[in-house]
Amino acid sequence: MTVKRSPNFVIYLGFPKSFYRILLTNKEYKLTTQIMAKGILIKGGILGVIAVLLGAFGAHALKEVLTSEHLASFQTGVSYQMIHAIVLLFLFLLMNKFESKYFKIAATLIFWGIILFSGSIYVLTLKNIIGIELLKFAGPITPVGGLLIISGWGCIVWGGLKMKI
Repeated sequence: MTVKRSPNFVIYLGFPKSFYRILLTNKEYKLTTQIMAKGILIKGGILGVIAVLLGAFGAHALKEVLTSEHLASFQTGVSYQMIHAIVLLFLFLLMNKFESKYFKIAATLIFWGIILFSGSIYVLTLKNIIGIELLKFAGPITPVGGLLIISGWGCIVWGGLKMKI
């Protein structure tokens, strides 16, 4: 009796790609890599859509409600989110062309970095409107997100240095 392995299940275990080589056939491995890259494309697209929506929301709805300082801070979060959504799309293309674990790590770090960095900026600028004082905890989260983003860029550089063309 043969047990059919599902590459979709293996992806979410969080092991490095080299581990998948042991578990999967070449065909399954290629499919697993494509699914990982597809996830990065989808995450980049979602971050981009949300950045456009929040940018429009900030420019129109929040213009009258926030101070100019808070509005500038909100716009910083939107700008960083959009730039890094595009970076994720770029990493998707790189992952399809070159096999490098560093690009996958970079995509993960950048995605979570933007969630923490931009997300905490949104929470901090909107906490007065929302009216929940407990949201001030988000202040220390911003530099953690920034550190993840910087680490992601470092992985891109390292992946480029290790790339065999």
